[in-house]
Amino acid sequence: EEEEEEEEEEEEEEEEEERLRERRYPYRWKRSDDD
Repeated sequence: EEEEEEEEEEEEEEEEEERLRERRYPYRWKRSDDD
């Protein structure tokens, strides 16, 4: 069970990184979406 908890934490960290990247380069992600 402990291992599963660790995996969840990693996923949360990845989500935070993605959000930060979107805030830094929102136009980049939007352009990719349009394409």
